[in-house]
Amino acid sequence: MNDIKNKIIYLLTALILFLSCSTNTPEIKDSFIQINIFKDRELNLIYQKLSIFIVPYDGDGFEDLSTLYIIHDELELFWALTSEQWEQGEEKGNTWIGSNSIIMPELKDFPKGGYRIVLEDLSGESIEHTIYLSYPEVDKDNYTFPSSYTDEDKIYITSTFKSPRIWIYDNNNYMNTFIVEESGLNKNIISSAVSDSNIKYYIYSYDTEIRIGIIAGPFFDF
Repeated sequence: MNDIKNKIIYLLTALILFLSCSTNTPEIKDSFIQINIFKDRELNLIYQKLSIFIVPYDGDGFEDLSTLYIIHDELELFWALTSEQWEQGEEKGNTWIGSNSIIMPELKDFPKGGYRIVLEDLSGESIEHTIYLSYPEVDKDNYTFPSSYTDEDKIYITSTFKSPRIWIYDNNNYMNTFIVEESGLNKNIISSAVSDSNIKYYIYSYDTEIRIGIIAGPFFDF
């Protein structure tokens, strides 16, 4: 009788340990991809950047997510973003992770077609999802890019598109996004959201006619 009881206790203990050590496979709830034309003010070059973001979910908690891989199998292109590298933001109740700053080798244009996204967690569990990129041909060198100017209190954006945004970076780490209306954006709104004075920003506008992003930067005139 004691042997049976001991076996039952052993089996229950093993089951509890198994359940406590079990992991959940991450999920991708939504995804976004977009080509951007970027005017690099530091290099004095114009080239493409890729924005790619997902809405992730992990039953073991958001902190269990480890790496986001972006792969173009046909041309054997590969990018990897760790949890320390990806940008994170909230929109419409969802947490998005990804990057606005993916570039091609030698700053070439991005190939169209399918990009395979692999989201991996700390235990090695992963989920795959394919997202497709398409965009019109654009004469990058003859495009009108947004610019900025400031006074003592505000930042103003000159843009052919409505409600441009500025992306704030602190030591190259993404911090926040602010919409800049025609009346300007108060500088104290930015300073209250960023702890370090070593910050820069990029101006983002969206061309609704051809559905691409237009970016210029970095700017340092706070």
